Amino acid sequence: HLKPPSKPEASSHSYPDPEARVPAKRLLTNPPAITRKPKPISAKVREAIDALVAGTVKTVTDAAEHAGLSREHLSRELSKPHIAEHLRQKIQRTLAVGAARAGATKLALLDSANEMVRDRASSFLLGVAGFSPDAAAAGNQRGPQQLPGLQIVIVQPPGTTVPPRIIEPEPARQIEHGNCAKIVRDALG
Repeated sequence: HLKPPSKPEASSHSYPDPEARVPAKRLLTNPPAITRKPKPISAKVREAIDALVAGTVKTVTDAAEHAGLSREHLSRELSKPHIAEHLRQKIQRTLAVGAARAGATKLALLDSANEMVRDRASSFLLGVAGFSPDAAAAGNQRGPQQLPGLQIVIVQPPGTTVPPRIIEPEPARQIEHGNCAKIVRDALG
């Protein structure tokens, strides 16, 4: 007759240790990090992405030719989420380096011999730092604020005391689906 094993350790199955359990409350507040192996990106696709980001090629067709791929294949690869994310990260790193260089250029322009260049560079840098000149304090030299739309100004002869009349825009009429033909007939007379 067969005897069951006396201890779980003696069994060929591995059972989880009850003391090693993590309370559900802690799992909700502190979920375990899931590490996934990144999906592979072929060397040719990486080469095409590097050429695009570096600016050595200007189009996907040129990048595909540069890397030895067909345009269709490279386009399909670039539309995959993990490859698009790789491209986005490459672009962000390149722009971060470029932003540092651009900042240094703007700072160097503060020492330019041209007064207009110095003025624009200083205004830009002050704006980036959060200091913008008050339009009223600077003496608004552009005249009254222009609003979008059509503005008709009628000049009255001197001595006329008639106040100007402001005509507000009229909201568009709602067209009901069944009344469309009737509205067109009414409009045409």
